[in-house]
Amino acid sequence: MSIKQKKQLFMIEAINKELEIAGYSNTYEDVKFIEDWFHKFTMTTEQCESWKKWFIKTAVERRISYNKKVAKTEFEWFNLNYGLRIADSKHKGHE
Repeated sequence: MSIKQKKQLFMIEAINKELEIAGYSNTYEDVKFIEDWFHKFTMTTEQCESWKKWFIKTAVERRISYNKKVAKTEFEWFNLNYGLRIADSKHKGHE
């Protein structure tokens, strides 16, 4: 499998993990055709930190990223593009 294919599979897995950590039963397959889906779902700051730790650890372990520093930078870009909105309230609305 090429590195490009590995990165594409990792992207889908990262989105699935993000939704799982945020408490949704949706997957990438469920949301990929929803315009701006990442703005329609929310997660807490704590959930985002948990997802970030998973992303960095997994990216390095699977050699998607060269090292932890690169993985952190890649996470920041990935989160900027696909990160759920942060809503740190008691009443998190699921859509």
